[in-house]
Amino acid sequence: MTRALAALIGHSVRRNRALLGATAALLVVFQSLAALMAASFEQAGSFDEIAAMVPDFLRQAFGPSFLALLTFDGIVLLGFFHFAVIAFLVGLAIAVATEPASEVEHRFNDLLLARPLPRWVPIARSAILLAGVALATCGAMCAGTWAGLALFAPEGIDWPSPRLILSLGGLMAALMVCCGGVALAIGSAARRRGVAGAVAGLLVFALFLVDVVARVWEPAMLLARLSPFHYFDPILLAIGQPIPWWNPALLLFAGTAGLAVALVVYARRDL
Repeated sequence: MTRALAALIGHSVRRNRALLGATAALLVVFQSLAALMAASFEQAGSFDEIAAMVPDFLRQAFGPSFLALLTFDGIVLLGFFHFAVIAFLVGLAIAVATEPASEVEHRFNDLLLARPLPRWVPIARSAILLAGVALATCGAMCAGTWAGLALFAPEGIDWPSPRLILSLGGLMAALMVCCGGVALAIGSAARRRGVAGAVAGLLVFALFLVDVVARVWEPAMLLARLSPFHYFDPILLAIGQPIPWWNPALLLFAGTAGLAVALVVYARRDL
């Protein structure tokens, strides 16, 4: 059984290696360029000028944490809290986790289940691949950050601590596992990968909007506790404020719960 699981993982990695390799390379380059940009601003003394150009309404909307990000450390760590990077990595997690639906759609599961292979194996394969992709992409971001600092950081300036960089990478990986676990549960019941990805993507986007509303409207706070983004606040880490240990723990728990649901649904469905 271990050989069959390893073979499935290898097949999935080979099928997605170009996308995963390009993603990791882009993340390394982006984080290295962020370090170069931060070094350029630091050497030119531009941070105070940039802060002075921020309109008052933006200061009020984002609070003091926004200005705290307009520092050398804040720019270096840009990718860990930039919306575009977060959205792409969440989308990548959803794409990886909905592979079981793709196998049903293209009848690859007929070939799998024609052998004495338990149904939990394809789901376990997707869960392992999801965890591996989360660790690899977030590890690439950490590596790119250190590479950029080593190449471009001005002499004598303090770097963001390794603990901070690893904490930001771990928090991002936990969010990917959480959203991927939800997508895996949906994909285990779907017959088309496009449908599973769309449903998972819309659900995650709706939960993100719930968290956005709750940040400015207190009555929505209770509902926001159901959103994974309520427990994902990398900006607090970036400005030096600790987050509760249970925030990433809850994200990982939600991803594990999605895996459990996927195992039950896939084992009982009509394939």
